[in-house]
Amino acid sequence: SKDLQNFLGLSNEDEIAFSRRIRLLKGVPIWFLENFFSLDTARYLSKRDLSKKPLLKILKEKAGIKVGRGEMYLEAVPAEYDVAEFLHCQAYDPLFHIQVYYWLPSGEPLEVANAFLRAEYFKYKIDLDPEGFENI
Repeated sequence: SKDLQNFLGLSNEDEIAFSRRIRLLKGVPIWFLENFFSLDTARYLSKRDLSKKPLLKILKEKAGIKVGRGEMYLEAVPAEYDVAEFLHCQAYDPLFHIQVYYWLPSGEPLEVANAFLRAEYFKYKIDLDPEGFENI
């Protein structure tokens, strides 16, 4: 997508690497995760490692790559056909979409992660500080 190209600073001719993974809960696919990153970053990753560890942990252990900062967006979306197939749900079923942009400490973009979670398995909790209630 153009947003992905713009974030990673790529042209239409540049290649991009990606991984796709599914997380199961008692045999039920509840989490579909896709990561997009440069080919340079991809050389540190293997299918075996990605099946056992989070991508950012692998990069830190294998290449000493650390995240400088990130931005996370959370929204409810209808399942698109390809994602519904991965999650064994119906197209247009409600999903939570979490999109995260990561940058290196230098400010260079590192990766984009998209996670799609089946809504019936998702619960979001925030601990509220009563001291902050006066500011609402």
